[in-house]
Amino acid sequence: MSGGSSYSALDESALRALLDGTMDLDERRLIRSAIRELRRREIEDMEAALASKRFRPTRLKLQEDKENQHRSESSETLDVLSRKLQTIQDIDELTKMLRAASEFEERKMIRATIRRLRDEQQQQQQGTVERGKAPGRCLDPENVEPQSVMGTGVSRAERPERLQ
Repeated sequence: MSGGSSYSALDESALRALLDGTMDLDERRLIRSAIRELRRREIEDMEAALASKRFRPTRLKLQEDKENQHRSESSETLDVLSRKLQTIQDIDELTKMLRAASEFEERKMIRATIRRLRDEQQQQQQGTVERGKAPGRCLDPENVEPQSVMGTGVSRAERPERLQ
């Protein structure tokens, strides 16, 4: 098999098999050259695919990139929003507002309000748990009565020595 054009139609594994099967130095050189050319084309194809993914045209859909929009807002609009956010205590309603908002500053303020409400709810839950643990109910080993003495009306001083 001589001539470089016949090698270009083969894949790398077929070219490697031919390389292993021939002892002719000129033929081996042509096969190695065909393998290098095949690899170079594969690399170019991969680079082209990567470049097409990397430089996709920007989408014009406003909703998709609303996280990164940063436009200067009038302070009046933000003040009105701030007052409105102070009256809302429902996280679901705030989440709906967040999804509907497109301005960076609006979204920032709504997220801050959601975080504040969640923190307040968490503190309330912790307060409820701590109120359930009344200070008098704490089991102090000094104040625990043995079961045999409890409810008998025997004071600590009147107990037999082995129970104290």
